[in-house]
Amino acid sequence: MSRALSQRSRAVAGGIDGRRRAVALGIPLGAVLLAAGCVSIGGGDTPARTSYRLEDSGGEAAAASDRTAVAAGASAAQQAGDRNRGPAIEQVLLIAPVHASSFDESSMLAYSRAPGTRAHYQFAGWTEPPANRIGVLVERRFAARGRFAAVAQSTAGVRGDLLLNLTLEDLYHDVSSSPGSVRVGMVAELVHWRSRKLLARRAFEQTVPVARESAGAAVDGFNGALAALLDQLTAWVESEAQGTAAKG
Repeated sequence: MSRALSQRSRAVAGGIDGRRRAVALGIPLGAVLLAAGCVSIGGGDTPARTSYRLEDSGGEAAAASDRTAVAAGASAAQQAGDRNRGPAIEQVLLIAPVHASSFDESSMLAYSRAPGTRAHYQFAGWTEPPANRIGVLVERRFAARGRFAAVAQSTAGVRGDLLLNLTLEDLYHDVSSSPGSVRVGMVAELVHWRSRKLLARRAFEQTVPVARESAGAAVDGFNGALAALLDQLTAWVESEAQGTAAKG
């Protein structure tokens, strides 16, 4: 009996020490729980890194709606009409590479335990730098809506009318209170391509609570927050572009 209690005490102490070591390494509790369920392919005790893909859940929903419309026999014009939600904008929109700090360019998920601080999950990351992925998702969102004459990356060699500059300000899991929330923030600038005149500038931010303090839950939150932010961004850009077109 005493031997069993002694072994149990050592196991509990080992678990506490493990958590303390994890905290010392800058891993939030959720990351500890995530890592606890991961082992290396070779069967060792080294936690495996999990990579997540940043997605635009709003864009995915629109695509699913289009596939349903196609299956139901809706015409391309009907599908475009449902998607556009406004008159056509006879201008070409170019998306510039998204700017981000060197910290936010990291492929590791970020979290914050206190205002003004950032750290990286040790065993959870992105499949590609967030700024790169966001640039692709922004282009896809505008292209799917179909209001502009064309949408392309500024690096594609396409001659455009409007240029959208984006700066990634925030993309982190706020764990100052458990289970926390995710924050996504960007600053957008709409520029007249030929004159290089700044037409409009606006900051966008979304905060979404997460279900639990873990990397997987944070990623779900990031996807939802990004979709909501892109809803605002597309509406704003289209409104500004429509106003510019009306002025000639």
